[in-house]
Amino acid sequence: MYQYAVGLTAAEKIAADILDGKPGALENYMALLRAGEVEDVTEALAKLGVDITSREIFDGCVKEFEAILDEYETAVSTAMLE
Repeated sequence: MYQYAVGLTAAEKIAADILDGKPGALENYMALLRAGEVEDVTEALAKLGVDITSREIFDGCVKEFEAILDEYETAVSTAMLE
């Protein structure tokens, strides 16, 4: 469970940085993929600006999940009214 939560949280942060146009985000992500499993996951993610030891990174992921859930609930409510 821990690895799944860390992976999902890191992926959300990395994707957000890329989609927000953060300078170097895409290039750093591609470099991480090319490197493979050469270094510790915590160190590799830190190079992408993802501090997996920080509570804030998990809070951001929860907020994103809540936003997606709100969209889903709105869509379901709208569909039920039609």
